[in-house]
Amino acid sequence: MRVRFRRHTRGTPHKRAPNQAFRGLSEGYSTLPPPLCVTPDLGNPQDGGRTLLLAWVIVCGDLAILFFLTRTSVKLWVVRKILAEDSAPN
Repeated sequence: MRVRFRRHTRGTPHKRAPNQAFRGLSEGYSTLPPPLCVTPDLGNPQDGGRTLLLAWVIVCGDLAILFFLTRTSVKLWVVRKILAEDSAPN
């Protein structure tokens, strides 16, 4: 079964002309203009997942510190030896 896609004709309002696609970069702006169907909301922008990323970095950082302190305390108080192979990679 073949799937056929409709081609857009030249007069559709939701397509930009090829010469206008990167007009913002040539005029000195650092970003491209938004697509025609998107209305930017600069007063209340979308998060983009930054809050979740920040929470994930904090959780992973806390776990790394916890494991490092656990290993260090075991080496200092239980084994009472710190060898060169504990800190240097191969």
